[in-house]
Amino acid sequence: MVLSMRFSLRAQRALRLAGWLAVESTESLLSLESLAVREGISRIWVEQVMTDLRRAGIVASRRGARGGYQLARRPEEVTLGEVLRAVGEQPQIDLCAPDSEGRCCCPGLVCVTHEAWERVQGALSGVLEETTLASLCQDGLARRKDAATPVTFLTSPAKSAPRMKRGGTRARAT
Repeated sequence: MVLSMRFSLRAQRALRLAGWLAVESTESLLSLESLAVREGISRIWVEQVMTDLRRAGIVASRRGARGGYQLARRPEEVTLGEVLRAVGEQPQIDLCAPDSEGRCCCPGLVCVTHEAWERVQGALSGVLEETTLASLCQDGLARRKDAATPVTFLTSPAKSAPRMKRGGTRARAT
């Protein structure tokens, strides 16, 4: 048996976009266009996810030609759980989930796996609440240095994505 847990596409994108902001936006604002190019998705998708993150207080934005997005708090203060909740994701192990009346998955029986799945759920929730964007980025940078396979949100974009400094001038490519 293979146990798989999948996050929605929206949740995956929210985590990656927040990762980009954690890596790059401490000194600069990232534009919708820049984020869209980095992720290979439309500006509309980026804008929808960023709106959710902004409403949750995770992202701050500045409008206009020199505007963009950055984290509203330090990466050490934002957890993966917060990002997922901001886009409506509630990761749930549901192999033995009580129904609306609180009954276990096995009608009329006490499911022998129920407590085990509750512990797995607790562990999952704990990891999501303990893992910050800063630690996610540090882990990704370490893997990127040690492995031939690049880390998704830390890889160079297919197209050159210009960054904007806070004053609105373009940062030089390094």
